[in-house]
Amino acid sequence: MSTEELNNVRQALDMKVLLNHIYEYQKGVRQMVLFTCNTKYENFATTRLQHQNIEYIIQKAGNTTINIYFGRKQCLDANGARQKLSARAFRRREAVNTKHD
Repeated sequence: MSTEELNNVRQALDMKVLLNHIYEYQKGVRQMVLFTCNTKYENFATTRLQHQNIEYIIQKAGNTTINIYFGRKQCLDANGARQKLSARAFRRREAVNTKHD
């Protein structure tokens, strides 16, 4: 298997995990999720979360990785306060008309 094929498999697996986390959150199995991925998947992940009206916070995790916290606003607020994330360390998107409040 070539490097490109391995990268495609890795991407497919990462996105499958993200979609499963979103599904579990929507079903009430989880109230908050931490998903770590390569920065090149940020657009896909955030677009998906926005379309589902799910609030999230993005935090840089490494040179090429990010942490995406998503779930209930109360959980994100508690998590952000506990970690004392600075305004420059994360970006936040609050969903409008979220049904999980």
